[in-house]
Amino acid sequence: MANPLLEIQDISYRYRMNTTPVLQNLSMSIEKGTVNTILGPNGAGKSTLLDICLGWKEPETGRILLNQHDITSFSRRQMGRWMSLVPQDEQVRFEYTVLEYLLLGRAPYLSQLEMPGPEDVDIARRALEKVGLQHLQERPASKLSGGEHQLLMIARALVQEPHILVLDEPTSRLDPGNRQRVVNLLKTLLSHGVTILFTTHDPTLAADISTHALLLKQGKVLHSGPEEKVLTSSNLSQLYGINMEVLRREDKTIVFSTH
Repeated sequence: MANPLLEIQDISYRYRMNTTPVLQNLSMSIEKGTVNTILGPNGAGKSTLLDICLGWKEPETGRILLNQHDITSFSRRQMGRWMSLVPQDEQVRFEYTVLEYLLLGRAPYLSQLEMPGPEDVDIARRALEKVGLQHLQERPASKLSGGEHQLLMIARALVQEPHILVLDEPTSRLDPGNRQRVVNLLKTLLSHGVTILFTTHDPTLAADISTHALLLKQGKVLHSGPEEKVLTSSNLSQLYGINMEVLRREDKTIVFSTH
């Protein structure tokens, strides 16, 4: 792969010395304008890998290159412009309105005491339009429904204008209707050239929106590459330790277990 946007080179990580590594000799590359899924069961090391990609944890071995530069050369502010995270959940602890909450995402572009200006507000409002919440900009962020809150967190990440949008289990707590809204939004962002990296343990979601996939089990990569070559019945059966079946029908893929 020539000049990947993000490249993980042979990293290992453990939480404490003399314990089994959470991640072992892991490598992956992410190209601009792709949707990349890290798929695996609970405890596989998915969230830890995201933390390392974001520069929040330092690997024991290996290195991470962002735009061909070692990630350790980036300041926290610079990293905030390059990558933004949508966590699994985040409580709004103060009575921000939806618009005020979004403006927190402009922090990487403001000095320590600088207040957001008209351009920052315009960027926040455009992000609200992308996720379909523009009619709620004056509502208290703490009063949103679960689905609205998830869309709000995506909007706040977009306000950072990142090169890579990172999501940790973006649909794990959503009902089917809100899950589909998030899926449609991510597909729209891909069509606009946004590079996406997300974790999930839902293979159907991975097949639905991914261009590339990495299967992670017990901290090791089982398979990685283009989605259609990685998300196969045999590979997923190996990943989960049960019989899995992948059915592809035109533009729809369904993954289910067989007993």
